[in-house]
Amino acid sequence: MDGAKQRRAQLGVFVLRLFPTIVQLILKYYIAPVRLKRMFLDKTLKKQLKKQLTDVDTGLMKMLPNMDDFTIEICYKILRFEELIKEPKCKWGNIPHETEIDIADDIQRIINASNEVITKKSEEITQIVHESFDANVKRIIERVDAYLYGDTCQQSYQNLHIQQIAVSELLEILEEIKQKHPIEGKILKQNQSTKNKNAV
Repeated sequence: MDGAKQRRAQLGVFVLRLFPTIVQLILKYYIAPVRLKRMFLDKTLKKQLKKQLTDVDTGLMKMLPNMDDFTIEICYKILRFEELIKEPKCKWGNIPHETEIDIADDIQRIINASNEVITKKSEEITQIVHESFDANVKRIIERVDAYLYGDTCQQSYQNLHIQQIAVSELLEILEEIKQKHPIEGKILKQNQSTKNKNAV
């Protein structure tokens, strides 16, 4: 396995394992899973959120109060369209400036970073790109942990580094996600047309 594929797989671990954990923690901080389940069953979710939910999302909602399989996308949709958090300063779908470090800004960074890994080819993941991405992820988890008054994100990050990575399997999953629907196509389009060091 060449180094480029190995690096992309390592970043894929963030997208498939670490980032969902982070956004799940943020969602639970803003709304109790039991309350969210009651809103879903009572059909009191905001109309805008209902429009955004896919069949896959609805299936995940039916699993509440268990959120273990909640994706980045469904957590984002709930946080945004239920208006549980304020919009990032840069507005949803854009690239936050490095001085914008509210929780919503970091959620947007997670979405942007996920799309970056999903859409980049392995040969585009140079060692410099990999190191920069990793450094930015560390900054995100440090801020989120501070915001949530804990260290769960840091622990999850550390645990990833002691797990074996199935490179081929991870790359296949990333390609499947790319073919189906990258997180928020509008954001993906902006990512592809915008080169900015603050993308993460």
